[in-house]
Amino acid sequence: MPIDTSYTDSSESDKVPKPIPFTQYELNDLVRDLYLSKKKAEVLGSRLAEKNLTEKEVKITFYRNRHIEFDEFFTEEVLFIYCCNISGLINKLGATYHPNEWRLFIDGSTKKNYGHVKLIINKIKYSDHNWLICCDLKMVSIMMGQKFGNIQNPCFLCKWNSRAYDEHWTIRNWEEREPLNTDQKNVINDPLVPREKIIFPPLHLKLGLMSKFVKALVKRDNLGAIDYLHSRFPKMSDAKIKAGIFDGPQIRILISDESFSMCLDSEEMIAWNAFKKVVKNFLGNVRDPNYKDLVEEMLDAFKNLGINMSLKIHFFHAHLDKFPENCGDFSDEQGERFHQDITTMESNYQGFWGKSMMADYCWMIHRNLPDR
Repeated sequence: MPIDTSYTDSSESDKVPKPIPFTQYELNDLVRDLYLSKKKAEVLGSRLAEKNLTEKEVKITFYRNRHIEFDEFFTEEVLFIYCCNISGLINKLGATYHPNEWRLFIDGSTKKNYGHVKLIINKIKYSDHNWLICCDLKMVSIMMGQKFGNIQNPCFLCKWNSRAYDEHWTIRNWEEREPLNTDQKNVINDPLVPREKIIFPPLHLKLGLMSKFVKALVKRDNLGAIDYLHSRFPKMSDAKIKAGIFDGPQIRILISDESFSMCLDSEEMIAWNAFKKVVKNFLGNVRDPNYKDLVEEMLDAFKNLGINMSLKIHFFHAHLDKFPENCGDFSDEQGERFHQDITTMESNYQGFWGKSMMADYCWMIHRNLPDR
């Protein structure tokens, strides 16, 4: 007797969930989650449409010009692209714009000089917003009009003498600098922003402390610790490891890695544990009530390791009161993430910078369904 294959048990078929097709907004946010270029977004949309997994109203060709809604907020000139309507852009992205709630992050990884930075500051109309500014110390020097490099008075807050080695660990209250101007030593240009608008960059300082610690391990011939770092980060060059050039995620890995601690001697262990406490209880989102003691413990441990004072360590030693109440709120790690994102976007555009790329970046960080 032939079997009727057309028959299906309704109770069984009811158990199989029916696929729910993507709406345009849902597909847009999926593309953003996957950080897909325009071309790859079209490929994904086409494949889903072939399987009837998109609603009929979904337009796959939309992605070719997805940047257009943000184009108006950028201006392209010969040397650079900049946002010509910052408050309008932020409102377009769905946030409320209050200048005192935002800050300016300046990436110091590329070569810039005083003239370039001055031009940018003027183009974005900084004086209309007066944000707090977070940047690395080289960029601070440029914005304050100072020389940078191995100069005698590199601190923009006081007259700390970088060459008075015998006094570095003993003197804290160095003479305060007057407002910077070109009549002062090591100041060659007029400051571009008020000095009080500069905030210490927590991530940049953390990287500096890490570099000093690893260099101390090299100087003390702790080959076991250096070999472990090579095995832990096999893609890093020997030169980078010995120079202590680690990024934020790598430092977080080491902080939670007990095996690394086992490679340290007693003095090194004290310094490493003190560094970890400062990272966790001062430079992050939590400020321990005893943060001053924790910082002092770290400084003493670094001194005992034979670490020389640097400008970054000087800030902890002499200007602890200048750090923000919550360093996590002003962390430059967010700026570093922007740098990574924009590098990916640049790759999508094959290295071609233009207002379309910046507008496309804004489309990528915008959300149609913010609750998802």
